[in-house]
Amino acid sequence: ATVLGVFPGSWQEAQTPLADVLEAALPLLDLPNVYVVWIAGDDVDRLREKFAMKPRFLVREYEDPIDAWMAASDLAITKCNRKSAFELLRLGVPSVAISW
Repeated sequence: ATVLGVFPGSWQEAQTPLADVLEAALPLLDLPNVYVVWIAGDDVDRLREKFAMKPRFLVREYEDPIDAWMAASDLAITKCNRKSAFELLRLGVPSVAISW
């Protein structure tokens, strides 16, 4: 299995629908068992509703320490939060920072 961590940043999901893009892109990856751990922050209600019937999506509001989830991820997406991007880099987790 592959764990894809999605970590909060400086914008909310309502501004730029990363969830829709990610949901459409996952089947296109050459990875058979991808599990998404989404630390959602303020977007938690919207994302839990969206992924309610998707068992491979775990949506959490907040985690402390968040770096444990980062370290457990095989790859990560962050919503262009400078701190998260540097933490992922320091942990050696391949990541993409998405900007709205």
